Amino acid sequence: MPPRRHPYRPGRPERSAILARWRTLIPHIDTLVGHPPPATDTAATATLLHGTGVFLIHQGQTQRAIAHLQRALEDRVRVLGEDNPHTLRTRNNLAFAHQSAGDLGQAIPLFKQTNEDIVRVLGDSHPATRAVAANLAAVLGARGTGGPTFKK
Repeated sequence: MPPRRHPYRPGRPERSAILARWRTLIPHIDTLVGHPPPATDTAATATLLHGTGVFLIHQGQTQRAIAHLQRALEDRVRVLGEDNPHTLRTRNNLAFAHQSAGDLGQAIPLFKQTNEDIVRVLGDSHPATRAVAANLAAVLGARGTGGPTFKK
């Protein structure tokens, strides 16, 4: 669930073609989502925004990533519902973007809400649940407070 294994991270020469494609696409994606109002976004638009946001996180462009992921989250809530796993993944990645930007005040509540919801929706032994719990534990550990625990 966290964007930690994506091929978008700089410093991986075997991924240079992917990075080049994303860099070429970003201005077009920004134009595409910049014209119509968000209320007209579809699930496909949300997917595009989500992927772009994750790419931008790994490029160190956290504020742009946050904007894309926030809109993707709003779209997914509207189109797919609060409890859809794609919606939960987007909320988790938005929290990660806030964490990457150093804004733990925004990241922690998003991680906590996602953790509660994903346990309810997928159960506490699902791999996505464990990933969200690990993200929450990491951000709470960085702040010096305890994180969630889960069954092995």
